[in-house]
Amino acid sequence: MIEINKIDKYFGQIKVLNDCSLTIKNGDFIEIIGAKGAGKSALMKMIAGFIKPDHGYVLIDHKLPYKQIFNIGYVSKDTNWYKNLTVEENILLSAKKHEISPDEAASITAKILDFLKITDIKNCLAGELSPEMKFKLSLAVIMVYKPLILLIEIPRELSSNEKFTEELWSLLEKANEYNITIIVATTCLNKIKRCNKIVLMDKGEIILIDSWHNLKDKIAHEDFSLKDLLSEFTNTK
Repeated sequence: MIEINKIDKYFGQIKVLNDCSLTIKNGDFIEIIGAKGAGKSALMKMIAGFIKPDHGYVLIDHKLPYKQIFNIGYVSKDTNWYKNLTVEENILLSAKKHEISPDEAASITAKILDFLKITDIKNCLAGELSPEMKFKLSLAVIMVYKPLILLIEIPRELSSNEKFTEELWSLLEKANEYNITIIVATTCLNKIKRCNKIVLMDKGEIILIDSWHNLKDKIAHEDFSLKDLLSEFTNTK
């Protein structure tokens, strides 16, 4: 379980997180949604242990995030692979870094290539891939060491690719079936029905924590936007 308790975070004079509290159960599938600058990335990095809160605390199964580093996978637009290695070589190298035996690494790598539908590009150099395949590779080099928590930030430039995002969300749903906790940060409303919990952020604060079931009547219309959702709950906060 992830416990986020009354965390504040400043970057210089700017307060990027303000009194944020959230409990995430093992196996949850969560979307953290908010406009640019809402604090999503800061919260994700706090869970990953990349940054520390100025006030409050984050615990993962009663331990600080940095003590759970091998149980956490963080996927963002930042690359975590080498452009001069092939897709397969990058995955195997990640396995080696995590002290996975060569035989087991080869077996897991084959399964991940198949799961992510990238077997046909396994011999391609990472630096020559499309943005979509680079993102899949970022996911693959993390999945090889079987983290219990996956933190996913979908880059804005990929969010508009409906075919890719639909496939990605389907893959995350399948991963969640193995009781992997999935936390996705986006600016898009169109996939929230895939999650069991929605976390709405604005200006560094958590405005709403709810389920798709409870929200579906409010956002039943296809033209309902993030701006509409923010207006609905910031006006009644």
